[in-house]
Amino acid sequence: MLHRSHIMSVLLRFAVVLLPACVHGKGDSQAQADAVTPVSELGIADPDPAEQDDKTPPFCNPNGKQGDDLRKCYEHNDFLYKGFEDEAKKREPWFNFAADSWLQAKEVEGQFVLPVVKEDEAVAKLANEAVVELSPAEAQTYSGKAATFPGRKPYLVRALMYFRDTGSFSVFEKDQAIFIRHDSIGTSNPGEKRTAVVAYLTFKPKQVYVDCQMTE
Repeated sequence: MLHRSHIMSVLLRFAVVLLPACVHGKGDSQAQADAVTPVSELGIADPDPAEQDDKTPPFCNPNGKQGDDLRKCYEHNDFLYKGFEDEAKKREPWFNFAADSWLQAKEVEGQFVLPVVKEDEAVAKLANEAVVELSPAEAQTYSGKAATFPGRKPYLVRALMYFRDTGSFSVFEKDQAIFIRHDSIGTSNPGEKRTAVVAYLTFKPKQVYVDCQMTE
């Protein structure tokens, strides 16, 4: 499984090449690949290309690069995967990818993040808002647990996942915003499933970022 301390944006994309992973979805990116610096000029040193499917774009491995070479490598990969992110958002509007700055975000302790037990009701409540403040009674109804944490209020928050039984949620907070991500293990990409968590937070998020990942 990908590193649980949350390898955000760029680093998540790097893991696509280093691990046989399903990260969102991939489409034909040849036109994008032709528009950026050829990977052959960026000193690529990746795993055997034969192990990658024929739709995987030319990828630049940042390991060992410094200065301007590292910057070009990041720009190359960012440009390629931007198309995949746009495709994923069109397929599932609940996706809201975090910026690279979330590499330094603080993870919320797991005891404050509860998966919902009334999933259909939770998803319906979040149809128009990414986060909704709950009363203690509502929090218990959605999570199935009676929990109180001094200085924290319960919020129902959008989430996405691939495989429930082989994964877990992580929530990160920074600058009045949160990032919620589900990591799981599976043998195929079944498509993203909408769900939610009850998160006990010290503030009501002004922005919610949502992502899910799967590794084989």
